Amino acid sequence: MLPSRNKAEALRVYLSATQLCPALASSLPVVGLEGGASAEQCARWLQQTAAQLSGKPLQVQLCGALTTIFCMPFSAAMDTPAAVQRMAGGYARHALGDVAPSDYVVIEPLSYGQPALILGLDPSLANLASNQRLQRMEPYAIAAWNRYCNALTEHCWLAVVEPATITLLYKHGVCIHDVFIRRLAPASNSVAAIQALIRQQFHRPADAAYLIDEFGLIPVGEPLGSLERLSPTQPVFSFVANKPS
Repeated sequence: MLPSRNKAEALRVYLSATQLCPALASSLPVVGLEGGASAEQCARWLQQTAAQLSGKPLQVQLCGALTTIFCMPFSAAMDTPAAVQRMAGGYARHALGDVAPSDYVVIEPLSYGQPALILGLDPSLANLASNQRLQRMEPYAIAAWNRYCNALTEHCWLAVVEPATITLLYKHGVCIHDVFIRRLAPASNSVAAIQALIRQQFHRPADAAYLIDEFGLIPVGEPLGSLERLSPTQPVFSFVANKPS
């Protein structure tokens, strides 16, 4: 499920609700998106950076503020992608109420008996889908899974930390069997939140728990308990690297 792909040559861009943040190695500036992300603003950025993008695939990674990832229990009614999408809408509305996403994408073709992995999109993303260069979009947590899944043990947790969100992905065999997302308050303790979420899932066997912190949000010296770092300690995206101390 969701096999790793080599994206070393791609230009990574992190799209948040208010900023478009190229990877630090690109040397491209952060762009503030007035009034929220729109296809027009992103198209303008694409035109301005056409020379730097020449010959490189663009990998747009959506932040947790724009997406909702969740697993939906398997049902025999999951016989077509359209049926799964309809079920996902009902499932999310029941669980999330007024904050449920507006559109749903089945991330992985289903294997019979396995849970469905669903991506819910914020309504503000609807106008971005029409832009050809920005159609290759995926949520940051899934992009992180794609880069590291082959290196993980068969029964483990992968915690992906970004500025406002923690996503926990439970790996069983080669598949994602469950997803937990928590929004982070500015002063919250990320490590404590991750450990608490894992302890609550005591019924799931796990060989290890891994942490991806590409933004350098968790200090290197902070004790992680049973969590094992997978990512470098240097931030990847320039809006984090340039933030005031």
